[in-house]
Amino acid sequence: MPEPNPQYARTDEQELLPATSALHWDLHVAAHEWDLAEPIVMESAEDFRSTASWRERVQPYAHQVQNLITFCRRLPVTLLADDVGLGKTISAGLILSELIARKRVTRALVLAPKLLLPQWDEEMTTKFGLRTIAGSASEFDDALESDAQVVVTTYETARNRFEDGANPNAIAALASFDMLILDEAHRLRNLYPDGDVRFAQVVRRLLEERRFRFVLMLTATPMQNRLWDLYSLIDCMTVARGHKNPFGTPAQFERTYCVDHSGRSIRPGTEKRFREILAQYVARTRRDDAKLVFPERTVRLEKADLTPFERDVYAKTERLIGSKKIPKLAAISVLQAMCSSVDALHEQLGNMTAKNPACGALRTEIERSLPTQSAGGAVRFPLGGKIEALRQLIKKLSAARSDWRVVVFTGRRVTQARIVEELLADGYTVGTIRGGDPKGNQESLEGFRENPPTVRVIVSTDAGAEGVNLQSANVLVNIDLPWNPMKVEQRIGRIQRLGSKHGAVEILNIVAKGTFDEHLVGSLMVKLQTIAQTVGDIEAVLESTNLDDEDSFETSIFNLIMRSLLGQDAEAARTQMESSWSEAKSTLAQQERSIDETLGRLDALHSVGARLPDLARSPPTMTARAFVEGALRAERCKVVAVEGDADRFDYVTSAGALIRATWRR
Repeated sequence: MPEPNPQYARTDEQELLPATSALHWDLHVAAHEWDLAEPIVMESAEDFRSTASWRERVQPYAHQVQNLITFCRRLPVTLLADDVGLGKTISAGLILSELIARKRVTRALVLAPKLLLPQWDEEMTTKFGLRTIAGSASEFDDALESDAQVVVTTYETARNRFEDGANPNAIAALASFDMLILDEAHRLRNLYPDGDVRFAQVVRRLLEERRFRFVLMLTATPMQNRLWDLYSLIDCMTVARGHKNPFGTPAQFERTYCVDHSGRSIRPGTEKRFREILAQYVARTRRDDAKLVFPERTVRLEKADLTPFERDVYAKTERLIGSKKIPKLAAISVLQAMCSSVDALHEQLGNMTAKNPACGALRTEIERSLPTQSAGGAVRFPLGGKIEALRQLIKKLSAARSDWRVVVFTGRRVTQARIVEELLADGYTVGTIRGGDPKGNQESLEGFRENPPTVRVIVSTDAGAEGVNLQSANVLVNIDLPWNPMKVEQRIGRIQRLGSKHGAVEILNIVAKGTFDEHLVGSLMVKLQTIAQTVGDIEAVLESTNLDDEDSFETSIFNLIMRSLLGQDAEAARTQMESSWSEAKSTLAQQERSIDETLGRLDALHSVGARLPDLARSPPTMTARAFVEGALRAERCKVVAVEGDADRFDYVTSAGALIRATWRR
């Protein structure tokens, strides 16, 4: 029997010293020798443990499968720099699901731009079945207390919560997360040579403190014409691994690889070594390498003639908004409802009457201006110009081809109901997708996908923009446009999907002719939808023009509308905004060329990768007692010697649990 350690010959509580890095390594080796830990060995998709949890929801592409294999070969930190449009979020979901299935991760924290929070929430929930909560500010505080497996928030929220001493409770809650996922990780690229981006500094400190066992970074643009961008990202990954930066100190990096301090050009003769270092941390798949077919999109405005009654309603509503009698957020809701239908406007005003009497007054005025009053006191508005334009579009489509299908999106359920009523009266087979009706949604989808289809038209609220595959159709009609370009892209993504049988899809945006809905909202959204087709990543365009926040984009459109209502030059401001997007598009194209020239393919591990050697089993290098005591020391347990029995000890974990160990001969 081993001699008792003198340090435990006490009857009072004693905290064990934390384990050293050397001891951590010895414990890791011993765990494998005792078969207490299983290495993650990845050769192909057949080695996945997580497939059963997602195979009914998502069919990953080959490069996404390879991203999972590559990450597991490079544990615990990797940057995926796939080209835009290749589904990095799906790759992240595969990686996270696999680590959860292998019990390496129980909870993950995702940092992303605010505009992308709904996408993360939707894809992690619907495609991977993970309990997910997305939110910023106070919503994030609530999420920390939840049992969610994935918590998604913004970089700004992380900065505000995790700066030194900013929020001790939030910092303490980090202990519940095993994995950190950084979407649009290029937001960390300005750390060097003299960057002062606060949230980037906060994230780097969390990585340096080794708060997370696994770190996954995602970005299609890891550099913006500066080698320093790559240095900053590699620096974050090396501190997360506990390594020194292989590029050396900032001074050594500049001296070795940069032509000058700006870091815009690589020093001739160093390219090979530069890429060899990058290849240890960065994996990249280019669109050409993925060999995926993505349908082209065409976008156009369909200008609907408003009825005289609607024009009167528009005029009355614009006068109310121009008077500034209701606050901005309420005004935005009113304008968006009006662009949907008079029915939607009437409902919205009714919901706001209690807090805004001016809304109630407008609602009454609209009711009184009806050409004829409905029987029984119920309000029945004449058919609007937008729905009439939709009827004519569908009539032309049905006459042009026999296998036609069309998806119609609206943000308002009352507008949806009126559209369905009118199309059914025209003799079309119509299905709906909306929240709270899973059975009806499923029946509509099944009929829509049949050949020939038993449902020709799907009329969907934005509930159908989340996780629903509608690629049987190649025509999408927006009766109203969200003032959030990411929501518009989410709608389009229901039919413009990788693997679609259609070579092209058509996006038709119905706008009210001669109004701000045409000149401002419609024209801006068409411009963005067209840019998104060529650039592949609308968020990057918005970020480069400081419009990558949902609120800032809505505010910009509202301000343009107010300029128009007040007789100011809204056209010039709109043209300037569109010009800035075009400049951003050119800049992004230049960045892509620069990235190609600097990074190359970086797919060495995709095609080769690490392999587990076949070694003979060796006898354990650590005794069972040394292993247990070392593991307890690593967990900062407290030990209490049992008086009179030097071979039995009680250990108390940091969570208060009791562990009893007895050493026998």
